[in-house]
Amino acid sequence: MPSVAVPEGIHSLAYEELLRLFFGELRGKLQSQAAHYRIDFDPTEVISDRGVYRDIRFPLDMPTLEEHCDALYSILPIDERRRSKILFYRALSTETGRMFPWGALTGIRPSFVAAEIYRTFAQSSTFPERDSALYLRRFYGLEASRASLAVEVARREMAIEAEFEADANIIYFHIPFCSSRCSYCSFPASDGLTSRADVHRAYLDQLFAEYDHFVQDLDIQADVIYIGGGTPSIFNLENLKYFCDGLSKRIDFHRLREASFEAGRADSLSEEKLRVLRDTGFDHICLNPQSSDVSVLRASARPLDLKVFEAMYQSARRLGFTSINMDLILGLPSSSVSDFLESLRYVMSLGADAVSLHSLALKRSSDLMTKHLKSQLSAEPGTSDPLADLHLAQAEEQLALDEAGLRLRASGYLPYYLYKHKLALGGLENLSYARATKETAYNVLMMGDRRQILSFGAGASSKFLFQKRLKRFTNVATIREYQERHLEMAEKKHRIYLQSHGETRDSHENGL
Repeated sequence: MPSVAVPEGIHSLAYEELLRLFFGELRGKLQSQAAHYRIDFDPTEVISDRGVYRDIRFPLDMPTLEEHCDALYSILPIDERRRSKILFYRALSTETGRMFPWGALTGIRPSFVAAEIYRTFAQSSTFPERDSALYLRRFYGLEASRASLAVEVARREMAIEAEFEADANIIYFHIPFCSSRCSYCSFPASDGLTSRADVHRAYLDQLFAEYDHFVQDLDIQADVIYIGGGTPSIFNLENLKYFCDGLSKRIDFHRLREASFEAGRADSLSEEKLRVLRDTGFDHICLNPQSSDVSVLRASARPLDLKVFEAMYQSARRLGFTSINMDLILGLPSSSVSDFLESLRYVMSLGADAVSLHSLALKRSSDLMTKHLKSQLSAEPGTSDPLADLHLAQAEEQLALDEAGLRLRASGYLPYYLYKHKLALGGLENLSYARATKETAYNVLMMGDRRQILSFGAGASSKFLFQKRLKRFTNVATIREYQERHLEMAEKKHRIYLQSHGETRDSHENGL
């Protein structure tokens, strides 16, 4: 584990994300006297927007925008947080000699930044829209391929958003149960690791009680519904029917634009369960193998029988689900790049409508992260560059993602949904591809912060849109606490909903 010496005052989340990107976990290592790296950066230095535009230099083989600095500043100033982050990224890059595909964009939504820039440039007479990618390269340090990808996905996300009214109701129900926990996963809470039918039924009653108490006298007409987890298909057939019947009494599936169910693990499914889902009105389903290599999945504590998986896929096809998504994870323990690409070939050969590629993230409460930290802390210091292995892994994984993208595009899939996890190895992305009309709109709407998200269940997070701001509200996380406080959660969300819609209504009445 490398040690890093940085100036006092480097404690903000943005700085920590960049330190983690370059050096991994650095707990207790930031002020080491015998440091591998010393970062010369003054976080208190005041640098103007114009100074950032003129002075920052990334080693890219491309024309500069020096002559356009003043014009850029006039239409797209960089706020103080981003300004400092860009400069700190440069300091780290200078010290280590490393750059990352996404540059200084360590946040969860690079396409959000790209969309912000694209919209601004689209309204400008000075800069053509195509300069959006150039701007991302020049000032945030993105590689050319990632800059172009961010703009491409941003445009596709904006098109999906535009299909939904600003006041559309996007509804999410969280099912926090799993029969076991995969080594790379930080979900569910410990009290969610149960297959007991009585616990599941009690939770469903509380889930419906929360929804009913929230709705009260509100006229909520759902446009999109998504059932996520956890493993929502963990319910036995009787409880799944109970859940679907309860949903049908509360939500008009006939007017929904999209109804998605995250089935996840094939070992939790049966043809009878799939039939119940399809008869209820669900049209999108996720079947997530994560890998087609059974030995790799065994090392990740995720059971998979390929024959069962294929049988469930064929059942879903026969039953008429209109979009079937499959997830794959790059970087699983005991796997290789060739394993990942073989898994991609496998899901494409089955005929998946959409494929989501995830870069492994070492989530802090996962079993994998615990083992990783123990091995890091017990490792003897060596004489080699402590970043060498990580750099090699990043290069291999990036090439694998690039190759996967080429294969998917060649078969008619296009990227439509992009996000990053701050703990992903090498700072790489998660990216969903889909054939035309097979996208899952919920993914885009949930991530975009431009539509209202009404979420129910333990740990579920809602988003409420006010005139000039967005307010998040997250339910208590553990099932035990949710049992005691689910009506309180509903009441608080009900008040926020009324406040947000009252403000919006007032703005409309005042002609704003």
